[in-house]
Formats: sequence, C-alpha cells, structure tokens
Amino acid sequence: MFDLNAVNILKRYFVKKYLIVGLVTLVGASMLVSPAVMGQLFDPARCDYKPIHGTWYIGWDRASYASGLVERDLYRIKYGLCSEYISLQANVYQDNKYSSDPYIGDRTVYDETLANVVNKVHELGMKVVLLTPLRPDDGTWEGAIQPRDLEAWFDHWEQILVHYAKFAEEQDVEVFLLGSELPTLRGEPGRWEEIIEGVREYYSGEISFSVNFWTKRSEFREVLNMTQWEDMDYIGITGYFELTPSDNPSIEGLRRAWSSDLHGQNVIEDLKRLRNKFDKPVVFWEIGYQSKNGTNTYPWNYLKEGKKDEEEQKDSWIGFLRAIRGKEWIHGFMAFAEQVGLPKDKPGYHGYNMLGKETETVFCNICQ
Repeated sequence: MFDLNAVNILKRYFVKKYLIVGLVTLVGASMLVSPAVMGQLFDPARCDYKPIHGTWYIGWDRASYASGLVERDLYRIKYGLCSEYISLQANVYQDNKYSSDPYIGDRTVYDETLANVVNKVHELGMKVVLLTPLRPDDGTWEGAIQPRDLEAWFDHWEQILVHYAKFAEEQDVEVFLLGSELPTLRGEPGRWEEIIEGVREYYSGEISFSVNFWTKRSEFREVLNMTQWEDMDYIGITGYFELTPSDNPSIEGLRRAWSSDLHGQNVIEDLKRLRNKFDKPVVFWEIGYQSKNGTNTYPWNYLKEGKKDEEEQKDSWIGFLRAIRGKEWIHGFMAFAEQVGLPKDKPGYHGYNMLGKETETVFCNICQ
C-alpha cells in the first residue's frame, strides 16, 4: 500500500524543484541575452523574416575557432540576434598582390577545428555558410589582386575550393561561397564556370559568390555581365553601398538611399535587373555598419575615424531592412560581424559588432 501523504509530499517536492530549475534557466539565459531581446524571444508575432537571416562569426587566425568560448558565443548570436545562419571562414593566403599561387597555409584553421564549429552550429539548430577569404601577406585588399599568371592563379583557387567542397559535403554545410569581392577577376566567366563544375562534382549543397558593391555604372555592367551567375544558386552581394552624405540621416532617408545612393544609383533596381536577367534570388552575403559617426556614408571603410554613434549604426540597419521588405526575390542577408570571444570595442574603435549595442534589438524585431 502507498502512503498517500508521502506521495503528496514527493509531488510537491518535484513540482517545486522543476519550477526552480526553470527559473534558474531563464535567469541564466537573460544574463547572456539582453532584457530587451528576451522580451522579443517569446513574441510569436515576429514577422517578415527572409529565408536567409544570419550573422558572420569571425575567427581571424588558426586558433580562434578552437576557443572554449565558441559554444557560448554561438548561443548568444542565435538568441541575441535571432540568427538562423552562421557564416564561418577559413582564411587562405598568397604572398602579394601579383602572386599566382593562393594556398591553404599554416595559418589556416585546421579542418578538424572548423568541423567542430560547424557541428556546434548545427546542434543549435542553425545553418552554415562557408567562405575562404583571401589574405595577401603584403596587405593588399583581395579585390585589388593582379596575378601575373592568371591561369596558374585559377588552378590554385580551384584546388582550394575543391578541398573545401569535399569538407562542406562531409560536414553538411548548407551554403558554400566560391569567393568574396575579387572584382579584378570577375570578368573571367569561362574560368569560373570550370571551377563551379569542379566544385559541383564533390558538393551537393548551394553555391554562390559574394560580388563587391559598385559605385560606378561601369562596375555594375561588369557584374551584370557575369554569366557565371547562371550556374550558381544565388546572386550574392557584399553590400557596403555608400548611402547618404549625412552623418545624421533619418531612417526614412536611409531607406530612400537604396533607391538613390550617394552616387545617384538605384541599387534596388540594379539588383532587380540582376535577378530578372539570371532568374536567381539575391542574397546580401555580407553587409554591416560600424557604431560610429558617418558609417552609412562609407560603411566599408573600417579605418575611417569617427565618434561613437550607436544610433547611426542601428538606423542604417533599419533603413536597409525596410528597403528590402516585401521584395520576395531578395532572400536575405548575413550581418557582419561578431568575433570569437565577442569582444567589446577597443578604445577609439567602434566596430561592426552588434551584440550589447542598440542594434541588437533590431534583428529580433525587423518589422519596426
């Protein structure tokens, strides 16, 4: 026979125990995610999400992604910025601007380390975008390289991409980018088509390229003539377009700037022309704003000095999200960027990172 009194005591104990555990879990989560965002996490009315909605998670050197902080960082990014995708990078190198032999070197993240991060992203229910950024040792921007031997450069680049195509297939990476920016090499559609064919042999996921933004009509025509888009799944953009001349623009002014930017360009119409020509959706694979005065004018110029201005960073993001709202052919964006360890800004440097700033609340409430 059961002692009913004892049973009731046990029931009260376990109910109290799990209520306490639940409360502790909620409080612990709130320490990782700001109160403003916590309130939105439980709001079922969140709306207007794009199919691709995520954040760059940067590891600058080989050891970065081996940090014990990675799992905590990814948790914060998922719930603080409502990210469904995470972009990861495996840096590759070449000696200088004119080198013809990009390579995977002793500074590139180990495949095993990168695989562990991919697994953590997947365990948290997010998807992965993988890129191999090119870092010339002489400090040249990857968009300015001029290989002496173009065929040799493309041969080496294909070897790099095939290596990571195999990796991406083994690790179930959802999206693989074949390059970022590289405007000096985009006028070689035949060579890129050969690379795409080589990658497709080993990788069954989605592929794209993140083409650099344009400030001149001649640059846009080059992008429009990239017939290699036909063999990819998305038209990809690195979207640091120069918006307004003001360092105190309104949100509405920032939204309108996507139809008439600092150079008089209607960027939204340009993107629509690309979409219509190649019948591919558009994704902003990289876009970001610093928390400094004037960031909307030169969002790409991370070295430009400016006073701290979290409001302009936030407003620039809202203006962008409003500009792409309702455009079904734009499939989303990847916000640049959070770094391993989620560091706070250094004195005098007000970076692209979003967590802990006014911008943090934007991504979980993108209808504002």
